[in-house]
Amino acid sequence: MRKLFIGLLAVWAVCVVPGCVRERTEDFPWSDGEPLPVVFSILTPGVPAQVALSETLQNGVPPAWPVYPQAEVYMAPDGGDWVKLARLYPDTALYADTLRALNIAPGMSYRLRVETGRHTLTAETTLPDRPGRIKRAVFARYRTDTVYMGDSAYTNTIGSLRVEMELPDYGQRKYILYRNGYSPGDELFIGSPVYTDPAWLGRENDSLQIISPDPWLTRYYQADHIADLIVLPSYTGIHLVDAIMSFSGSLPSYSNIRNGGIGLFGSYLIESKEVECK
Repeated sequence: MRKLFIGLLAVWAVCVVPGCVRERTEDFPWSDGEPLPVVFSILTPGVPAQVALSETLQNGVPPAWPVYPQAEVYMAPDGGDWVKLARLYPDTALYADTLRALNIAPGMSYRLRVETGRHTLTAETTLPDRPGRIKRAVFARYRTDTVYMGDSAYTNTIGSLRVEMELPDYGQRKYILYRNGYSPGDELFIGSPVYTDPAWLGRENDSLQIISPDPWLTRYYQADHIADLIVLPSYTGIHLVDAIMSFSGSLPSYSNIRNGGIGLFGSYLIESKEVECK
């Protein structure tokens, strides 16, 4: 079995996020040895649609740059007209709906088409129709610790956290609880509508976010536990690169890109809530 270093969007690291490429050697059962296009896009309401296009590495060697310079990317709501996304910069392969012609809304389905010149890649995603919601988040303080680091001293407030949530379709859909982009506990996914942490590190003006991902994005989270990256709550092109390069699962097990490509076309909803302090 041939081996392939999968450095997802590795070339972007040269231009956007130097030094953060993480590669992994994988079995290569997908073609006769030719590099494959890699497509990533994650939709959420309030953020223009973005699509990242790259290519798998061959024997650890980056592809020619820019990748697929003649590529065209299209997206459409289910049953609607195709919208052509603009390439943001001549020397990158990040495309976006700069005119905001697409209305990304809960419960809506979207189609993706990427024309590389050699492939016509397609995929679909459907946003959850209802988000998970945090009804109440309460932090009860019971201790203050002072931590000394060199000549500096830092004060930490320790207490207990209780989060009460409304989770539509609980048991069928996964939900992720975030604290400003980081999971508030050791578990990535919410195990019940009530989350508690008896030894929580509190801070002023704290808030929590609850993520409602579609099934494909859920699979990627489960595969690589990328919640330690600030990806979804403050979604931008750079954070998309972080998410792509963080993935180290075996592809195409969690790929929904068809017709000769690999990657992810997913979506999510997000809700926020300030933490009450007692």
